[in-house]
Amino acid sequence: MKKKRIFLILLILILVAVIGLFLYNRLNDDKTYVKHINEVNSPEGKDIEVNKEKSDDTEMKEYDFENQDGEKVKIEANKEVTATGFSGANNHVFYLQGNDLYYKNISTGVNELIATGVTDLYLNGADVTAELGKDGKILKENNYITYNK
Repeated sequence: MKKKRIFLILLILILVAVIGLFLYNRLNDDKTYVKHINEVNSPEGKDIEVNKEKSDDTEMKEYDFENQDGEKVKIEANKEVTATGFSGANNHVFYLQGNDLYYKNISTGVNELIATGVTDLYLNGADVTAELGKDGKILKENNYITYNK
């Protein structure tokens, strides 16, 4: 009888320990995941670094892309930025020709003038950002870009 009681107590202790370890690992994994997400979005709690590449934006360059069908797509522009941060983002290309901002979806072939008077185009973290000059105008709204005035 005493052996059964000791066995039952040990079994309960082992069960409690296993459940405790499971819960500890589960909570720790959630914290690690949140920490990883925060590091990706904002390393060391700092503001997200803005990726503004300095280049000669007055010179036209040819940019090459490939759509999902493997076809080559060429864009001639002063500067281009490709969307990031979501599935299919690389299909969404923004580019400057002078101060005109164009949007091209390389998978569908859609090509639109979406703003004028744009002074700069860059990635701000994972967001495509366009700087509007004092005379800048948004001609067509686009969900993949933000504007700064």
